[in-house]
Amino acid sequence: MSIDDVETFLRCVRMGITGYVAMDASASEVAAAVRSVAYEGAFCPPSRCTHLLDYVARKCAASECGERLPVELTRREQQLPQMIESGQPVKNHVHRILRKLGSTDRKEAARVCRQQGLVSSGQ
Repeated sequence: MSIDDVETFLRCVRMGITGYVAMDASASEVAAAVRSVAYEGAFCPPSRCTHLLDYVARKCAASECGERLPVELTRREQQLPQMIESGQPVKNHVHRILRKLGSTDRKEAARVCRQQGLVSSGQ
């Protein structure tokens, strides 16, 4: 895997992918990835796992005393925390945001987003 491929893979991870299939993957690998992601699992080929684990280790080493790591949300995901906090019915993307933030419920997700400057109280 080239450096560009590693960076592309890690950029996808930061964007919240739950599955990654290499271009040269077999049909059975593609099917396994689809099944895994469809049932709210994840899929990462062994050739990418080392890069993923190294990335996570670097991020964890950079954080202090259990502080949450900065989260990268899409533009649409950035609009949702305020809507969630105000009780508006938003179902799309909520599961992914909760997972990205490491939050257990919608209110906690909105609080974490405010703390990390992803949204402000006045939006």
